[in-house]
Amino acid sequence: MSNIPVQHVRVSEKGKEALQRLKNRTKIGNWNVLCRWALSQSLALDTRPPIFVPGSDSNIEMDWKTFAGDQSAILAGLIRLRALKDGVDIENAEAVSTHFRSHLERGISAIQNAKRIEDILGIIE
Repeated sequence: MSNIPVQHVRVSEKGKEALQRLKNRTKIGNWNVLCRWALSQSLALDTRPPIFVPGSDSNIEMDWKTFAGDQSAILAGLIRLRALKDGVDIENAEAVSTHFRSHLERGISAIQNAKRIEDILGIIE
């Protein structure tokens, strides 16, 4: 298995709508930055996220390198550690991918009501 949880990061249509509102309010222009913050928020929570059930994906899609940037190894490691903690079989690529997506979507929901960048930073501290 590759060390990265997914080759391509996709966001649900519901997630896209939340990110678009967040993007407009915070003036953060890059999806990958908002998605990394969303992932960080979810990983910081003690509970396991609800399992993401694929539905309609939006047109927000980026490769792992764009999503993770120079933090690729760190983010991949954090996701694998969290998957282990949450009882996910890290040798099962599909299970890790689903777990990553579950964290991403939960994180988007968690930060969607932030009005300013400072609100997001306060959430993830």
